[in-house]
Amino acid sequence: MKIGILTFHRAYNYGAVLQAYALKKVIESFGAEVEIINYKCDQVDLDHHPRYSIKKMGLIRGGIGFYGRFAKSLVFERFSKRKFNLGKEYNRKNINDIEDDFDVFIAGSDQIWSNKFSGFDTTFLLDFVRDPKKKYSYAASFGFSSFPDATKEIYQKYLQTFQKLSVREDSAAEMLNKECGLQSFVHLDPTLIMGANRWKSFCKPPKCERKKYILIYTIQPPVNLISYAKRLAQETGLELLYLSNSYRQHQEIKHIRLVSPEEFVGWFNGAEYVLTNSFHGTAFSLIFNKKMIVEIETQHSLNTRSRDLLRLCNLESRILPKDYEAYKLDDIQWGSVNQKISSFQNKALSYLKEICQAQGE
Repeated sequence: MKIGILTFHRAYNYGAVLQAYALKKVIESFGAEVEIINYKCDQVDLDHHPRYSIKKMGLIRGGIGFYGRFAKSLVFERFSKRKFNLGKEYNRKNINDIEDDFDVFIAGSDQIWSNKFSGFDTTFLLDFVRDPKKKYSYAASFGFSSFPDATKEIYQKYLQTFQKLSVREDSAAEMLNKECGLQSFVHLDPTLIMGANRWKSFCKPPKCERKKYILIYTIQPPVNLISYAKRLAQETGLELLYLSNSYRQHQEIKHIRLVSPEEFVGWFNGAEYVLTNSFHGTAFSLIFNKKMIVEIETQHSLNTRSRDLLRLCNLESRILPKDYEAYKLDDIQWGSVNQKISSFQNKALSYLKEICQAQGE
């Protein structure tokens, strides 16, 4: 039983590589042989690999910060070598060669079906797989709630050939049903189904001994999160640490830079509080039952993924309001939260186990 996972494993992003690792490990626990397909998507490389930064941003903008991007790329490439054991590299020209190498293909997780992040690369829709019995998805995300112009027919053409469809958001399931007449399951991001104990075994604690701290982790430029973090640090007397590779923003706060994915998870595990506007920052705060504050509305976008995840856990009270001056933290009833997550974990694990069993018969 050999399963190939097609995902954004080449993105230099903690959430991207950790969800890929988690999905691989969970499926392996059912006795399957699992491989992350080493597919090279041009758009993902353009967005993440430092050698393309000058081509994308121009000589001056691309040259500034090149060293930081290069150093970051080494961190993720080393992780990939340690954990993914990648095989031959594939692209659009030779991806058709691998159908007979796997019993099942799983597309997901992450925003692999986003026309923006993949450059509308239909490889992630498993267009190269001729046998529909081999085609599944797990917690795949579109990144939009209505199909962009002139794309619905293409999405429908390929998605209707899947044996089973699993998406990450309720809005994605509703869109597939309403606009394409397709039924799908809604499942948790893979990081949330691996379990806290396995993540604690995976992670590395901070390199040096530290006193208790508040951890900040952002993906998009925050609005009020930093100001609130400073206030919380004053109220609690805890050290404030910013998990960020930036050398230009909020340098008055101590930064933690260029950590491995194992260390990244370790910083969340060791924190007293987590303040974030990231989906996976929210996910790991839930996994480790941390006192958490999530800013949903950033300078550039609305983080609907974190909002929906907090709603799922009845933790809307942990969303930082615009009038944060009057905001006060309430206690989180972790027993109830963990029970909810456990219920959704079981559904996800059953789905993945059924895929392995059905193809193994």
